Amino acid sequence: MRGLPALCVVILALVSACGDTSSSSAGNNSNMAISEDSSYNAHVLVGSVYTTDIDIKNTGTADIPKLDIMFDGGDKFLDHNVIVKSDPCTVDKSLPGLACGALAVGGELKFTITYQPKDAGNFNFEAAAADQEGSDLLYPEQDGVLTWSEVVTA
Repeated sequence: MRGLPALCVVILALVSACGDTSSSSAGNNSNMAISEDSSYNAHVLVGSVYTTDIDIKNTGTADIPKLDIMFDGGDKFLDHNVIVKSDPCTVDKSLPGLACGALAVGGELKFTITYQPKDAGNFNFEAAAADQEGSDLLYPEQDGVLTWSEVVTA
């Protein structure tokens, strides 16, 4: 079963569920826009390892010099999960989130995040894609922030 720690749509389930999301939007810089496609798990187990595939495309008319995926809202994702692997993105706790590098116009960033939940509970996570200046590349949900709920059991 695949999980989405970074990018997903609001889902709260008490049983295991999987889904797909797709969205397109323009950022604060009107020349920058992205589309995102990902999947998620709404129910996971502490200590188990989950993966999710993420696909972000630069659909705007300007390069994104530094694409970051920030987990700085809600129940802080990095406080409750260990990211085992996210190549080519790297964990940057100062964001807190993932630093993914440049994404040229028409470019596509496809990668898999491998993560391991470390705390049981009901969590509401938030993620936002941002450019080098911290401006959200807006997702359509909640003013540029993707939110999702995850039930983690021991």
